[in-house]
Amino acid sequence: MIYNISSVYSSSGDQTGIGSRLSRRARNAYSVIKNNSIAFSRLVTIAL
Repeated sequence: MIYNISSVYSSSGDQTGIGSRLSRRARNAYSVIKNNSIAFSRLVTIAL
C-alpha cells in the first residue's frame, strides 16, 4: 500500500506540473522528496 501511495504521489506531481509553478528552491526540495519516495518504494518492494 505504501508503495502505491508513493508512486501515485510521484506521478501525480509530474502530471499536474507542480514543479513548474514553484520557485527553484522549492523545485529542488520537491525533486529530493520525489527521489526519496522512489528509493523508499524500492526498499518496500525489497522488504516484501
